[in-house]
Amino acid sequence: MSELKIVGPSSPRGDSETKILKLVQGDQVLGQLVYYDSTRTVVEVRPWEGPIYERLVREAKARGLLHGKDIPDHLQHDQEHL
Repeated sequence: MSELKIVGPSSPRGDSETKILKLVQGDQVLGQLVYYDSTRTVVEVRPWEGPIYERLVREAKARGLLHGKDIPDHLQHDQEHL
């Protein structure tokens, strides 16, 4: 079985403002975290829970994206209303 690793940041469709970190195992993408580079604001985390989510959040915190929060307030609000 392949090792889990974080890949990125990468930019989708040449957009230099939006960055994506992906958690991959071999050639399979297990989850991703999307953020705006200029503001360091996380705008999406998939999946919303579980060990993959936790690994992505740890990586985001290590890169200074979440500033001590688990997820930004607006994402917390969205999650509570799913």
